[in-house]
Amino acid sequence: MKRLLALLLALLMVACVFSACGKTDEPVADEPETSTAPEASSGPAVEPPVNEAPETIVEDNDRVLQLAVNTEWKPMDPNETNAIISKNVWYQVYEGLFYYDHAAGEVVPRVAESYEVSPDGLTWTFKLRDNVYFHNGDVVTVDDVVYSYERAMQGSPYKNHTAAIKSVSAPDDKTFVVELNYAYSPFQTYIPEIWILSEKFVTEHNNDLSDAMCGTGPYMPVSIDRSIAIEVTAFDKYYGEAPKIKHIKWNVLTDSAAAAMALQSGDLDFLDISWSQVPTMQADPNLNVTNIPTYHTAYMSFNCQSELYSDVRVRQALAMLIDVEEIGLVAFEGYCDSDPLVMHPGLIGMPDAEDLDAVSFKKDPEKALALLAEAGYDTSKEMHMGSIITYPENHYLFKPAQVIQAQLAEYNVIVELEPLEASAWSARYYAGEYDLGVLGGSYGTDITGYGSVHGSTSMGKSGGNGTFNYNEKIDELFTKSGQEQDLEKRKAIGLELLQELYNSCPQIGVGHKYNMAAYTKDLNAFIRLDYQIIAEWSWAA
Repeated sequence: MKRLLALLLALLMVACVFSACGKTDEPVADEPETSTAPEASSGPAVEPPVNEAPETIVEDNDRVLQLAVNTEWKPMDPNETNAIISKNVWYQVYEGLFYYDHAAGEVVPRVAESYEVSPDGLTWTFKLRDNVYFHNGDVVTVDDVVYSYERAMQGSPYKNHTAAIKSVSAPDDKTFVVELNYAYSPFQTYIPEIWILSEKFVTEHNNDLSDAMCGTGPYMPVSIDRSIAIEVTAFDKYYGEAPKIKHIKWNVLTDSAAAAMALQSGDLDFLDISWSQVPTMQADPNLNVTNIPTYHTAYMSFNCQSELYSDVRVRQALAMLIDVEEIGLVAFEGYCDSDPLVMHPGLIGMPDAEDLDAVSFKKDPEKALALLAEAGYDTSKEMHMGSIITYPENHYLFKPAQVIQAQLAEYNVIVELEPLEASAWSARYYAGEYDLGVLGGSYGTDITGYGSVHGSTSMGKSGGNGTFNYNEKIDELFTKSGQEQDLEKRKAIGLELLQELYNSCPQIGVGHKYNMAAYTKDLNAFIRLDYQIIAEWSWAA
């Protein structure tokens, strides 16, 4: 307890020193761009939301739902960027052939009313819905769908979405067929983000969608100014249920403190907030505070080819000296699920919870020190084990590194902290010029997306594997998981994959952090895992 209090006090001092420097919003992998560096806070973490049908709904066709983003938008072409703040808009304006409800594990029809998959998993046949309109008033045709897929296949940000596609075709005016090069179960999770575009609209705009949108979704654009605001309004020819909230505006507010004040004054209705802002928002009687579920994982990586960490016994020893519960309490201030797994347990293809214990590192100092002694270290003396590269002191990933440093020092394992700006951190990490590194991110909703993080084929690539743990068995298991259609068999493959990662120990997970949001109590906000569907929201009494 004394050590825990000392760590808390030390981190509070760091937060106080650096709070005057402002916040950093460095995206890490698929890190939400609205995430801010958390400062020291108090109060328990907020439980995940329980979505229930609102008891009262108020129709107010003139009221605008006011939202905020903390940076300007990049060009809005959905085939040229995968920026998260852009996706938050696209999920209201564009649609895919269907939507995948990750929380329920179900496919929800959108532009396609149904689909079938051949027994070998290679042929996906979609039947298009009747009377689906683009926002320019044109009816969606199967040719538009073919065009949309072919255009997406040329866009670099969505290579994972389309990599398995061999060809697309339209046997008739209501049937769309995708042929895959190989069976790939995660394809169903990518289909919602292969947006259906109007070929006519794109042509009229000379293939430049930087500041233009035309989709099939429940909202259509009113104005786009990427440096100030984007506004949309309900589309009156939408085939589905009309949205209860008719107008939405995303405002660019780069100052998080100003955005929080705007929420509390009623100028905003919903806002992603930092952990430090949670207590203040909870104390406001006019606001609700909620945890937005994510698949984010933070972890510590070993450079498996370095002189210090090429011995797996040393990597396993450090993994067993780390206390992830303490990291969750001190570094994440309770706003996380403490877990040593390097992939979120909720991913599609992960084993059931009761099977995960055997492939999760536990704190075991006695066994850890025995492994270090076996590897040739004198554990009675200080063991200098290089440095941890981490993000700057005002980034949320700095504190986990700081706690890990203190935990290891308890057992004579001495590591230095080396804070780096994001670009310098990435350059060092993916070049293998480091000993230990603390990082975090999410890489999709299916276990196979993490092949880019743990697979040998992505070694050294930005956004890929910087551990330099060459293990062909891991590559084979990722491929096998993607080709298996049966979910229970995929779970068994996932368990075998986790066992390989446990045995070779290229990383240890240190927690799955929460994203937090606050919103006005006159808003019925249906919170989803992944991106919000605002057409499901409504105004409350």
